[in-house]
Amino acid sequence: MIPRHTIISFAAVTIFATAALVAGPLTPPAGPVAPTYKTLTEVEPRIAINSTNTPGDADSTFRITQSGSYYLTANMTGEATKKGIEILIGGGQQVTIDLNGFTMTGTGATSTLPAIYIDGSNAHVRVVNGAIRSWRTAIQHFIGGSITVEDVHAYQSTGIQFDLRNATCVRCFADDGSNSGFFIDGGVLVDCIARSNTATGFTINAAATTLRGCISTGNGSGGFNLGQGIAENCRAESNTGTGFTNPGTMANCTSISNTGDGIVASFTGVVRGCNITANGGDGIQVSSGSRIEGNTISNNSSHGVNLIGSRTTIINNSISTNGRATGIFAGVFCSGTDNSIDGNHITNMLLAGDDFGIQVTGTSNLIVRNELSALSTYVSIAAGNTSGGSSTTPSTAGAWANITY
Repeated sequence: MIPRHTIISFAAVTIFATAALVAGPLTPPAGPVAPTYKTLTEVEPRIAINSTNTPGDADSTFRITQSGSYYLTANMTGEATKKGIEILIGGGQQVTIDLNGFTMTGTGATSTLPAIYIDGSNAHVRVVNGAIRSWRTAIQHFIGGSITVEDVHAYQSTGIQFDLRNATCVRCFADDGSNSGFFIDGGVLVDCIARSNTATGFTINAAATTLRGCISTGNGSGGFNLGQGIAENCRAESNTGTGFTNPGTMANCTSISNTGDGIVASFTGVVRGCNITANGGDGIQVSSGSRIEGNTISNNSSHGVNLIGSRTTIINNSISTNGRATGIFAGVFCSGTDNSIDGNHITNMLLAGDDFGIQVTGTSNLIVRNELSALSTYVSIAAGNTSGGSSTTPSTAGAWANITY
């Protein structure tokens, strides 16, 4: 048997030898110690926007014609008859402009061209981090390619503030303009705000457009014209005119205190889970081929829902205290044909004596399973429609009856 102390000594020698094999040199190399990291310019070469690197021409102060990452080095003052920065690049090229927290200031009413103009077939442009003030248009992108705009604040433009095609806009602001805040022809807008513009806050010109978490407030010609696009968790408040017009699909949006209707669904629209409150016209006015489902519609001046078209389903909405204006209004008013009014809870119109829960003057409509309370006239249905009838006793009523209480 090997003595225990011999085993311990052998193990210590082995550990020391192993450590000696893996240890590095204790003496540093001769000369000064040099950094091993790369600078930002080495990682991402950037080009300052100036008259040397990006000289302009007859109609632009600065002009970019090559791919690259560009940045402002100071606030910029524009010229009345020139674009601020013109980007003219070809297919597949990419340009990033970092406004670097600076402001591009135009000449106000005399500015005839945009601050940033993008003309690039199949090119990709990104503009970030800054402010653009008092130009004809803040950013304009007409043809080809795509544009991404992030954290850019445009205000006091004399024309449309953001005029973009195939765009992604994130946290962009359009304030105090003399036209629309946003005119978007396809793309995605997230957490953008249009405020106090003289025309519509957001004008969407392509159904392939989605807005998420956007706000339109205090604009002079309505909040959102959705152009059959999609709006999710958006808000229209205190606009002159309609809160939302022409939705493709709306979900979980709010339309409040606009001077016109809360929502006008022109055709084939879906409005689901929205809050439509205290607007100066109808809560929702809907034409044809639409579905109005699970909304809360209250305190609007005219009808809760005004159904003027055909082939529309009004289902499972909570409709209360509408009819603030002088006149004869209904929770649901239907002058169209071939519609379904099903499972809505309708209560308490504001002008007692002139109020209806459901009033149907059109024909070939189906009216079933609605719940109605605190109304002067619960249901008024013209001949030529189909109804589940009315009952004050749910326990004995048929499955399709409208319940009044």
